[in-house]
Amino acid sequence: MEKKKKISHWLNTRYSLIVRSEGNLEEKTNLIFTPGRVMMLLFVSLSLMFTVSLFLSKTILSQWFDPTFVQTQQDRTLIELRTKVDSLQMAMVRRDMFMRNVEDILAGVDGKAEEEEREELQAVIKEKDLTKQAAIDSAFRADFANVSLDDIEGNVGEGPLSEMSFFKPADGMLSGGFDPAKDHFGVDIVAKKDEPIKAVADGTVLMATWTQATGNVLLVQHSNNMISVYKHNAALLATEGQHVQAGDIIAIMGNSGELTTGPHLHFEIWLNGHAANPVDFIAF
Repeated sequence: MEKKKKISHWLNTRYSLIVRSEGNLEEKTNLIFTPGRVMMLLFVSLSLMFTVSLFLSKTILSQWFDPTFVQTQQDRTLIELRTKVDSLQMAMVRRDMFMRNVEDILAGVDGKAEEEEREELQAVIKEKDLTKQAAIDSAFRADFANVSLDDIEGNVGEGPLSEMSFFKPADGMLSGGFDPAKDHFGVDIVAKKDEPIKAVADGTVLMATWTQATGNVLLVQHSNNMISVYKHNAALLATEGQHVQAGDIIAIMGNSGELTTGPHLHFEIWLNGHAANPVDFIAF
């Protein structure tokens, strides 16, 4: 007990440090301190120095103090490069699949014949654990401003298109229906010459071209991996890469191409590379 009192007394004993001038012994500074305060100050200073040193050794000075720094940096760079290569590989796979779908649409061939090959490509994507391909265009608008209800027909059934609405591509009479058995992957709409043709939904013009068989052809990419096709047009009013809204006039009905017997619109809907019956989605 006596020893503790001595230690406590020593720690709290006040000392005075006087600094005098050497020439005339004039007092310059008078510092009052206790051993306890000096020890506390030293402890705080050492702790602060240790913390700063540890921080610097793990950040700015890590390349000098950490023996695994170089290897860690190399491993991180390799991982980043591997991720980029995988992303580029998957982008190439998706692009090839998309281009095959477009080629099938222009050739009037349903993609089911190449289903096994495309399933293999999809398997590669799943192995890499990548996300599914985003749609080229933004999601469809929930409703349309300043549009007559008579011009809009709701979609039927269930699935990714069940909540979407479509415009009729043209006013007229159906002269030919959807018949894949006869390689007729759309419907024919007969109307007067120079009748305006409208985009059935919001989208981006994927292709505006001419083929010998179908004349002036327009392809519009929509959300949910849907493509609408407009063939035998007299003129195309939309250009590739142009964003169009549902109801916009994108072409003029005509009689271009070899596979036509009069002014009409051959209209198709393709979902994920497969032809779909437009009548299932639009009331003509």
